[in-house]
Amino acid sequence: MSNQEFYQQVSQGTIVGDQSTLAAFLPNEQTMEQLEKRFTKNSEFSLIEWLSEEDECAEVKFMYQEEVYSFLVKLNSEVEQFEFEYMQKTEPFSEAIYQAANQAPMELYVGTIFGRNILTDYLLQLKLLYTLAPDLIIGRDVSAANKLFSNDWLAFQTESDLLPEIGSLYTIHAVYDSKNSANQEPDHYWFHTHGLTRCRLTELELIIPNKLDSTYGIEDLFGAFVNRCINQEEMNFQTPLSCIQTSNYLISCIPVPWEEGLSYVGKKIPLQQLWNVETADFSTPIEPNGRFLGDLADRDEYHSGPSSLIFGIFGGEEVDHFETIFNGFLDQQSIMTLKSDKETAQLILKAKKRWVYFENLFNQYHEEPVKSGLFSGLFKKKTEPEWQFIIKCGIRFGKGENECEHMWFEPISLNGDTIEAKLIVTPFYVETMKENGIYQISMEDLTDWIVSKLHGASYKPDTIYQAFLK
Repeated sequence: MSNQEFYQQVSQGTIVGDQSTLAAFLPNEQTMEQLEKRFTKNSEFSLIEWLSEEDECAEVKFMYQEEVYSFLVKLNSEVEQFEFEYMQKTEPFSEAIYQAANQAPMELYVGTIFGRNILTDYLLQLKLLYTLAPDLIIGRDVSAANKLFSNDWLAFQTESDLLPEIGSLYTIHAVYDSKNSANQEPDHYWFHTHGLTRCRLTELELIIPNKLDSTYGIEDLFGAFVNRCINQEEMNFQTPLSCIQTSNYLISCIPVPWEEGLSYVGKKIPLQQLWNVETADFSTPIEPNGRFLGDLADRDEYHSGPSSLIFGIFGGEEVDHFETIFNGFLDQQSIMTLKSDKETAQLILKAKKRWVYFENLFNQYHEEPVKSGLFSGLFKKKTEPEWQFIIKCGIRFGKGENECEHMWFEPISLNGDTIEAKLIVTPFYVETMKENGIYQISMEDLTDWIVSKLHGASYKPDTIYQAFLK
């Protein structure tokens, strides 16, 4: 399929995505018969057909929650060698893990084509891989530029029916350079994704032909746009999507096929100048060539497929032009990514379903604050606690169903269905609360939480398993 046909089918909503392929390095040799027996022991699946096409390949059809699915399962005894340290990964790995993977006798592949419910299909692919290879050395997401994942990550993702976060479906590669000297700060950047064409989208890119004070916010920008496209089940080349709100302006994003978008980099372009992907000719990409990272000079076989540059509209509906993002957020200013109701509901569900992890760590490591008083400083040195815990809750301020202000609190004690907590932000709408006030919060109002270690990592509901790793 040509890029133009891909763009047209994405625009029409008729695109069939690329195959999603996951792989696992196995510690021992396996046979298809052993894999089939292991599969039948998983009560979540109801086998319809295990059709072995050859000794090391099978098509597996099964029922899962009253839906029929088809996956390709393959064993490969010719394991490719990798330089794992250069790959993106879910968490740091030891050199011993890398060595074991490169000495693995076999590798297992699980492939499928996603349907409309992309996250459900991806979760099922993870479940199938973990069922067949519960002792994997290390896994790699072949479709997302070989992003590595651990056995712990896979076990955590598949322990329930909670959907993976959308960000796990793709990787963002960053390429940057200085035109003049290796000792200078980079003055042009090229960010691009791998993994989205399996999600019935094009890949996405951000080309920045200027210096940046910080790359803060770029991952949020990609995430906000991808999340909205997947949740809305469409990618529109003519209509901008609202993605990020700052204290000064709204940022809406619009995707432009790279064959067209390269000529717009560094410029302000009227919206009416956008090509129509139904009629435009993308067979001969427009210059520039060799002027900045990501232009024609960098379009090798891995970066010349269907992909779109993200451009931004800064302001409201009255703005009639788009321009290159990204000048950066000065001083890491506060930004708010705009989420759909569907995405928000998933975040709340995860915060509540995985509350047991938060509760476990809180009961082990929470330290009572030093009480203020005339002699308190004489007898006990006030130090910052090693573990820090905060929760976000939606506090109602009006009669409407969605009239809630989501604010961050510091929990003091957990008491079953209620949480005693201190508000650590200034409310905008809730007049009955004030910053530093102590309140009884219902678990029903919980929407998110973060656990962090002093001068260390932070853990959210999607990464909390890492806090328990040895």
